[in-house]
Amino acid sequence: MNKLKYIFLSVIFVIVSCNYKKDKLKIKNNSTKDICYHIILKYRNENTYYGPAIGGKIKPNTYGSPGIRGTILHEINKNSYNKTLYIVYFNIKDREYVYKNENTIIFNKKFQVDKYSIRELDSMNWVINYPRVNIIKTH
Repeated sequence: MNKLKYIFLSVIFVIVSCNYKKDKLKIKNNSTKDICYHIILKYRNENTYYGPAIGGKIKPNTYGSPGIRGTILHEINKNSYNKTLYIVYFNIKDREYVYKNENTIIFNKKFQVDKYSIRELDSMNWVINYPRVNIIKTH
């Protein structure tokens, strides 16, 4: 009976987890250490921030992509008040704190937060480099 219960729960888990897929948003870790990230949006016209996607951990010189039902672009267009995507970078030891405080985390100076408009994301083909490098063009 336990084996049947295990198989049943495993099948349910696979079906439920298949709803998440990797988004076209990609984050490249150009640093020499592992990074963790969390995606945040401001919800409609309320003072509420939320995570529409599952962030993750990225090893040096590799890419990561958040897991999401649907797409981040759809979430931004449908639910984001200011049409801005926030990415919070943090150490693995701070993961629980970040997820428990996602409504205020973008204001916490302890964490690096980058923000992007849809236009900026489109211009970068939805590939974000960490750490963010600001290039100053001179004439």
